[in-house]
Amino acid sequence: MILFSKIHVLMLPDFRQDNPYQSLLTEGLAQEKIHVEFSHYYLNYFPILRGALKHNFRSVNIVHLHWLEFYIKAPKKFPKLLVCLKFLLDIILVRMLGLKIVWTVHNQFSHDDSFPELERWTRGILSWLVDGIIFHSYSSLKLVDRVCNFNKKKSIIIPHGHYRDVYDVPINSSESRKRLGLPLAGRIYMNIGYLKPYKKIEKLITIWKNNQDFFTDDTLVIVGKPVNKSYYLELEELSKNIPGLILIPEFVEPHNIPTFLSAADVIVFPFEKILTSGSLILAMSYNKPIIAPDLGGIAETLGVANQLLYDPKDEQGLLKALQKSTTLDLQALSLLVKQECDDLDWGLIAKKTAEFYQFILCKY
Repeated sequence: MILFSKIHVLMLPDFRQDNPYQSLLTEGLAQEKIHVEFSHYYLNYFPILRGALKHNFRSVNIVHLHWLEFYIKAPKKFPKLLVCLKFLLDIILVRMLGLKIVWTVHNQFSHDDSFPELERWTRGILSWLVDGIIFHSYSSLKLVDRVCNFNKKKSIIIPHGHYRDVYDVPINSSESRKRLGLPLAGRIYMNIGYLKPYKKIEKLITIWKNNQDFFTDDTLVIVGKPVNKSYYLELEELSKNIPGLILIPEFVEPHNIPTFLSAADVIVFPFEKILTSGSLILAMSYNKPIIAPDLGGIAETLGVANQLLYDPKDEQGLLKALQKSTTLDLQALSLLVKQECDDLDWGLIAKKTAEFYQFILCKY
């Protein structure tokens, strides 16, 4: 097998401003002597082809595709079909240039998408057009394969790396609580990240309201930027006059992330659907015990630190996990989270990704 001494990758869409994932992967790939460029196009016709041409496609070996929602977003069904068709044609044209395409599957479908059947169809066809597919867990691969006509033979499992080196180190819990004006006594449960309907935050609020006897001395903090004003107003109305509940509808600036996470004893993610969660990885990067449904690759990612996962089909699952957290040794669980997070090293992830690039280039 002839190995490529220099590999040039065009990565898109460029989501580095909102998520450090691509920056961390790129830094790791640089250590493997792989050069990565980014394309900013996604609003124009044939944005992937235009990006390849702009970056001199003859010097590019691989187009690495990430989040699809930027390319196939539309408010109504017929426009959605048209953008899906244009997207697939875009991919075919890029293939005709002789470029190899790798796709990392971050989501089963776009969050809050109204036409999952069209996304299912588009993603299934895309899986047959690309040269290689990266999943972050075996569970995610199995789930997507079950709902799409997916070409899993092209797939490989490469974990999502941690965020330990992105933000500042943790600080003392009491100090962080003082800075935020939070109670110094009792457990603090926290939901952190963008406030969106698919995260089922309203369910968490309702459970907290109806089970005060379990959490008399504890606090639930919900912090993040709402997806829109109407959803915020819904959460605000639902949260009124609930003891121990604090709603902070603000974007958490990067320099404040260590303060918020250091204040928390348990992070709660009552997702309705998920494959991989950057918020969960962020919580793990601060060694935080996590309550979440056993969906997608969450159990694989948490490994032996999965004691507070619950069955998403159980209507009482989230409540049971919250109640269980009051009886567990949270410090011991935190050590297990740290142990699992140690395995999410970007150096190892970049090495596996580079090897997959080589495999794609040499095989086809």
